[in-house]
Amino acid sequence: MGTSWGGTATLLAIPAGRMSDRFGRKPILIASGVLIAIAALLYLVSSSVVQVILVRIIEGASAAFFWPPVEAFATEVSDPTKAGRAMGITTAAYGFGWGSGSMVGGSVVGTLGYHPAFASYLGLSLVSVLVAVFFLREPRGQHVSTTFRSEDSKTSSRRPFSRPLLLAYFLGGTYTFGLGVMLTLFSVFANDLGIAVFWIGTLFGIFWVGRIAGFLVGGRLSDKYGRKPIAITAVVITALAFLLVATAAHIEPLWEAVLLLGSGIGASFPVGIALISDSVPQSLRGYAMGIFETCCEAGFMAAGTIGGFLAEFYSPRAPYLLAAIVSLSSAGILMLMLPRAKGWKGGVDTGIPLEQERQSEAVWPRTSPDRGPCMTP
Repeated sequence: MGTSWGGTATLLAIPAGRMSDRFGRKPILIASGVLIAIAALLYLVSSSVVQVILVRIIEGASAAFFWPPVEAFATEVSDPTKAGRAMGITTAAYGFGWGSGSMVGGSVVGTLGYHPAFASYLGLSLVSVLVAVFFLREPRGQHVSTTFRSEDSKTSSRRPFSRPLLLAYFLGGTYTFGLGVMLTLFSVFANDLGIAVFWIGTLFGIFWVGRIAGFLVGGRLSDKYGRKPIAITAVVITALAFLLVATAAHIEPLWEAVLLLGSGIGASFPVGIALISDSVPQSLRGYAMGIFETCCEAGFMAAGTIGGFLAEFYSPRAPYLLAAIVSLSSAGILMLMLPRAKGWKGGVDTGIPLEQERQSEAVWPRTSPDRGPCMTP
């Protein structure tokens, strides 16, 4: 069932992102909401494993229609020099919703059963569709995408594969490899250490607290100090945290390890999105975000497959050592190959190439009182 979700999301992320470039972010996000509402409704009537697998496929399609356009949208409705902060806020909201939804859903299932939980799922999905229909507005800058398309017709097909973008995709794949190891294998590893189920759940809660903090802090710091140093710092922290997990013999070292792990993994995501935003015009941004999400899904699925094999046939600690090696290798590659940003304002590295900064200023005049719905002040 997990493969049906991940495989569908992987296959559809790039087409969904490209469609959002062509038809706008709003209709694709509405389609995502409709798909998730259909999935919630089918959960209420499903009675076999095959039917549940079908529902998971629909949920995977909804995720593919959600993440690339919402990532592009978040960077387009904010000040271009604060793309990291905007994506950090967006993903922190996702993390809060995921964590609180899991707690509330578990409570509802425990007290009332599965049907009320899935009915709530359906209701919230319908609310999200209505919010998107009536309150979501495309940024004014979205209308200049045709200008980008005509001016850059000779080079646009190459833009999503420049060196900074390839490294952003690489960062997405490597950080989600670590995320996949944590989410798919950690509970079994902790159980083997003799840790009670309650404390395993508490460790996951601390991981999510660290991840939400990483979302917020990583994106903001990358706006202030540049994408490269924050990306490298995030993956180094992730590697050190995995080493702590791999060498832990009891629960005490895991408190600090999972907090650091969540912070490092959380900080990597908005920095990767901001790197893409810095380098890609709006007319191709959904496509580039789709490639990024495809790399993320590939990394996540590889973690479950390779990590599970290592844990089964070598050692339960082996997946965490491998994740540490992957993270350290990522840090080295980013240090050697990721170029420093070219845009500077007031002595601060904005992370935006000068040419795009001038284009962005034309799209988002900072003194204009009507800039569209901005996520950042």
